[in-house]
Amino acid sequence: MGGNIVVNSCCICVSYMDYTDIISSANFLYSLGMLLEFASFLWLRRKFPTMKRPYRVPKRLPALVYPLFLAVGTAIGICGFQLIRNICINPEVRVSKEGRAAGVLENYAEGQKYAEHGLRKLVRNRRPEIMPSINSFFSDPQKN
Repeated sequence: MGGNIVVNSCCICVSYMDYTDIISSANFLYSLGMLLEFASFLWLRRKFPTMKRPYRVPKRLPALVYPLFLAVGTAIGICGFQLIRNICINPEVRVSKEGRAAGVLENYAEGQKYAEHGLRKLVRNRRPEIMPSINSFFSDPQKN
């Protein structure tokens, strides 16, 4: 009975979300599940080292923890990079008190500079093809 209430309330909450929010939530929950699975693996390895298992990982415990540090460090680095980028470059973020008190600013030129970064300028006039030679080979076989 309690499980039904939890599942139904989650379904009701998800029904009010946007598609991108649903995908983001699903990705977060999947990542959380993977981290919990890895943590349970490490906990069982430390708590019951001699337990009979169908498959035994041939590494010691510290060597198994390093990939976790690498993954978490990478995630923190990406979050930190995005935070610094938004604070320093994004015209919509106002860190100073004077900027926040100003309300809506007339910063169209600054916003365009932020939106039109170098990568976007580079790919703007190119055709949206990943491998143009393979695409042309299969789409126009008479030339080949």
